[in-house]
Order: sequence, then structure tokens, then C-alpha cells
Amino acid sequence: MATTGPAVPPLDKMFLIGIWIETALYGISCVVFSTALYVLLHKRSSQTRPLFLLLVSCSLFALATAHVGLVLRQLLEAFIYSPPGTATLYFADQSAPIPVAKLVLYSVNVFTQDMVLVWRLWIVWGRNWRIVIVPIILECMHTAAAFIAEARGAIPGIPVFDKILHRWALVNWSLDLTVNIGVTAGIAYKLWSVGMTIQSLTGRNSNKYYGAILTVIESGGLFTTATLVTFSLYLSGQIATVMAIDSVMQLAVLTPLLIIVRVGLGITHGSNTTAYASTAAATSTLPHAVSNSLASRQVRIDIQKSTTSNSTYEMGKMQDGGKF
Repeated sequence: MATTGPAVPPLDKMFLIGIWIETALYGISCVVFSTALYVLLHKRSSQTRPLFLLLVSCSLFALATAHVGLVLRQLLEAFIYSPPGTATLYFADQSAPIPVAKLVLYSVNVFTQDMVLVWRLWIVWGRNWRIVIVPIILECMHTAAAFIAEARGAIPGIPVFDKILHRWALVNWSLDLTVNIGVTAGIAYKLWSVGMTIQSLTGRNSNKYYGAILTVIESGGLFTTATLVTFSLYLSGQIATVMAIDSVMQLAVLTPLLIIVRVGLGITHGSNTTAYASTAAATSTLPHAVSNSLASRQVRIDIQKSTTSNSTYEMGKMQDGGKF
């Protein structure tokens, strides 16, 4: 009686679905990126345009576009240039140049997105370098592990779930989740702390930065959740991990751009949480009691009541040069 080997998964169908999802997300990225450019270029004066955020936004979108271009090339090679019926075999070879190049773009994009998140942490904590030393080290370790895993996977004949590759992939995603969750929590905590201080000083009934906190958590949670799902797929030995990475690539672009757009257009929780929202409130300075190391800075808050002090720190306009 003849025996049959293990069934080959329908990679052609799986990749088509994955590519369809990625292109849909890329279409959303195009709209969000265009809106972010509008916010950064037209809602700010030429003297206060945040050049850093502008360059990062363009870089992230360029990487996402290059990734979609490689996906198009894959489709052509799998379904047009290859013999009929061999698309599954084509997609099964993940050590080919195009799949490896896609993974490299993914790692660079995730690194950029993570460093923007760390930069926001640095800004929120009053440009305190000590607070970002550990996240920067972890991010460098995460990126190094990603490149090592990709170099291993580029060796012909090495399967996706190779033992050595598997170890480095676990390190990669574990550190990535640690950085994203930890840094997002650090930003949210600082905003909450400042909001509570302002609440006690002004007698407000609500936290001034409640909307900003939810915006940061929601936008960061989008990418973190996608990474966690991809990580879980890999741990369970699902080849769908490869397709999921393509979608996560686009989410790594959307996450920072969404924060720019939501803050810039006032699409946040609450009515007075954004720097660009038009209000009748006056800009005032408030005394702080949060951190001695931030005593020389000013917090600019849009409120109806005006209070001044010699001991202040700055934190209002989240799109200003060097701010959110």
C-alpha cells in the first residue's frame, strides 16, 4: 500500500489572501500619510514644523511602499513568470532574495517605529536620557536578533521553523513586545501623572491628558496586538506567520502616523486634549510638582484659568519640534 507524505499547505491561496490584506492596509496608509503631511506642513508655521516627524513619516511610508513593490514582484514571479501550478513551491522558498529583502524592510520599519516611540518617551519625560537608556538597549538587542534570524533564514535549505532560527525569532519578538508595552506604559503614566498634578492645582474634575493617554494606548495597542498575534502563530508552528508579517509591516507605518493625524485634527477622546483643536482657552503656565529634574521646563496647557510660577515645565503642543 502506497504511503503519502505530509500535505503541502495551499501557500498560493494563503499568500494571495495575505497580500490582499497588506494592500488594503497600504491603501489606508496612503490616506493616513497624506493627512499626516497636511497636518505637519499646513497646520504649522514654517518656523515650528517638526522636521523630525516629517522625515520619519516619509521614511516609514517609503519603506512600506518598497515592501508593497516587492510583493508585486512576488505575484508576477509566482503566477506569471513561473510554470502553471508551481506558485505554492515558489512561496515555499523563504530563503529566496525577495522574501529575505521583505523581512529586512520589515525589521528596519519596526526599528524606526519603535525608536519614534522611544523618542516620544524621551520628550514626555522632559528629555531625560536616563529614562530611555534601557529601552534603547533593548531595541538594539531586538533589531540585532531580527537581523541574525533573517541571516539564518537566508541560507538555502533552512526551513522557517529551524531550531536556531526559532530561538532568535523568539528573542526578536519577545524584546519587541517588551519595548512597545513598556514604553507605551511609560508615556501613559507620565501623561497621567502630569494630568493629576494639573487637576490638583486647577481644581479640574478630570485629567487634562486623559484623551492623549487613550490615543497613545490605542495607537500603540494596534501594533502590539498584531505583533502578539504573529508571535503566537509562530509559537504554534503556523506557516501563516509569514503572511502575517506582511500585514504587520503596514501596521508599523500606521501606528505613528495615526497619532500625528489624531492629535493634529483633534480626533481624540475628550474635547480639550489636543494642541491643534480650536478652543477659546488661553495658554497658561502651571507650577509642577512631578519631578525635580524637570523644574526648569514649562507645561503649556490650554485652560480657562491662568496661573503662573517660577517652577514650570513645558509639555503642551504635541506636534512642536521635538514633541509628539
